[in-house]
Amino acid sequence: MDEYYVLSFNYSEWSPLIAACEGGYDSIAQMLLERNFYINICDMNGKCPIHIVCENGFTEIMSTLLSHNCEVDRLDGDGRSALLIACENGYSDIAKLLLENKANHSLTDEDNWSPFQVACYEGHADIVEVLIQYNAETMQCDDKNRSPLFIACMKGHASVEELLLSRNIADVHQSDVRKWTLLHIASKEGHREVVEVLLKYGADRTLLTEAGRSPLDLSRSSFRNDITTQLTVDTPSDD
Repeated sequence: MDEYYVLSFNYSEWSPLIAACEGGYDSIAQMLLERNFYINICDMNGKCPIHIVCENGFTEIMSTLLSHNCEVDRLDGDGRSALLIACENGYSDIAKLLLENKANHSLTDEDNWSPFQVACYEGHADIVEVLIQYNAETMQCDDKNRSPLFIACMKGHASVEELLLSRNIADVHQSDVRKWTLLHIASKEGHREVVEVLLKYGADRTLLTEAGRSPLDLSRSSFRNDITTQLTVDTPSDD
């Protein structure tokens, strides 16, 4: 039976393979793997080479690791999959490679966030598009009942918002546990473009939060004058 070279156990503070992956040295990583260095070695933070590559965006090394049958869905010390890390950091080519190699897009981290939720939070519309193509769940809410669309609107990511609403895979009227709608949160945060898109898709300006506040109330109290103007233009009168 072939023996793994140095550090063939599950944990080490340092390994040549991890160092090669951190530095982006694909040829060295290939050489080490051809000499049977253990591909799933973890550092002191529970990160394997696949996680480190996803943090740094080294697509060639990712191809090398996948060709040597690394554990695609292994979690790091924070409970994050490689796919989630790639989505967080905006590396769409790596996300595609992982999905092509059967990475599980439903795996969540310790906060119960999926790769799709993370991509929406970070505003990576290209990755959101890729995940949609692989049938990722688009309506999964967090513990505050915030959908991926809600999160994108909260962060001001109009490109992600437009993508989800144009595909009819998100609810423009969805609200969180406080009965805040997408329009409430976007109005408070001052995301003019997000508000514009929401109104285009029929967001209700009259809905109230649990505390009885409208999107217009929130824009005024937050001194979002441009949003206040948006919300009052062509607003139906109460005849």
